Amino acid sequence: MSLGSIAHLQYYFARTGLLDGRAGQNVKRKENGQMDIPKVNIRSSSQRFDDPAEVEEESELLYEAMKEEGEEIMLPPTVSTYSNRPIYVPPPPSQQTMKRELVDSLENALHALHAIEASENSSKGEEDLGQGFYELEGLNVLDATTLAIRAARQYYTQHPNAQRLNSIKPDNQLRNELYDVLEVLKTAAGRNFSGGFREHERLSILVWVSDIGMMIDQEAKLDDQERRSRRQWQWLDGSNWHDCDPTNRELDFISFLQYSADIPENDRISKLGDEFWLSLVDGRQLIKLHNAAVKKSKRQFGYIEKCHDDVAKPYRRAENLRFWLKAAELRFETKLKLEVMATVSATDESTRTLKDFESTVLAWAKGVRLDLTKDWNGDEEKKLHARARSLALASPTGSPKKPFSTSGSPLKESLKADVGEIDPHNISP
Repeated sequence: MSLGSIAHLQYYFARTGLLDGRAGQNVKRKENGQMDIPKVNIRSSSQRFDDPAEVEEESELLYEAMKEEGEEIMLPPTVSTYSNRPIYVPPPPSQQTMKRELVDSLENALHALHAIEASENSSKGEEDLGQGFYELEGLNVLDATTLAIRAARQYYTQHPNAQRLNSIKPDNQLRNELYDVLEVLKTAAGRNFSGGFREHERLSILVWVSDIGMMIDQEAKLDDQERRSRRQWQWLDGSNWHDCDPTNRELDFISFLQYSADIPENDRISKLGDEFWLSLVDGRQLIKLHNAAVKKSKRQFGYIEKCHDDVAKPYRRAENLRFWLKAAELRFETKLKLEVMATVSATDESTRTLKDFESTVLAWAKGVRLDLTKDWNGDEEKKLHARARSLALASPTGSPKKPFSTSGSPLKESLKADVGEIDPHNISP
């Protein structure tokens, strides 16, 4: 029993008088010799504390009465102890959602900077814009840039393929750039945005936005290379399988996974034929196929780390199959039904068992194939990459094709004279 249930039982026994009367240890004898048994306040089953409000009201009245008499009383347990409310934990956002939020926040920060420059250019030769304007525009830039920093940190820390992102921009470099931009915002807010943002402050934020855009653009180029290599995946294009048996597509997908898992050619489906299904009953090759599918997906998690290589005992083959079934359910959300012990003991004469096993493997292949197809198909990725490339070209030092020049830029012509030679990756506020 849990502690909450014990507390409720103790309170119930004390409240109804069971501890005083029914147990008999506290029964008192009257002067006439009769037993003084306290009245038990037990309600019928239809009148028990079904209404939480009634329980709370009666508990408060009892507590107030005992408090007036100067006696100490333990507060009754709350009704919420009985309620079992499942806590909903939302799933983590997908890579596409995080990338969309990052690109949107970067564009908002860039628009906030351009709004300040446009206002200053339109008011040249006129009166000062005033402290109120500087504070309003400064808060706008502060909010937009802070949200962009938060989106960049979330995108980097929750990226499904962190190794690829780390190869583009190391973790410590990204963290230092985030701290530099935060220090710039802290300095500007510390002086209450007096006089607006300085030129080097604007440039540091602009260069940071450009660097993040370049990071997304480089990631898009790697995705394009993989997309070109995926054109050779016949199972990915549904137009190739209109007039074919549906199982042929799944068999081609299994053959693709075998090639990716470096399974010897003599053990592949193209060589074994009907004996291929019997070679899978020990579970070792199925685990390799599962790990190969995870490696080919965008979200590389859910590997099967261990399996039994020595499959002389039936229970080891059964555990390998159970590992594979559970991993398919957790990683690819494909729930399969299989008689495990009958499968591991199957022989060439077990026709029905092997047919059921074959159907299970084909159902697994279809579920995994649909999951990978959903990962790699989508036009929204291309639009996000195009927007990220435009962000990479926003900074005067951001693009290698765009040399540093203040001509034609919203930055003032006196930027070099005021700031000097600026390294965009090492800007001190």
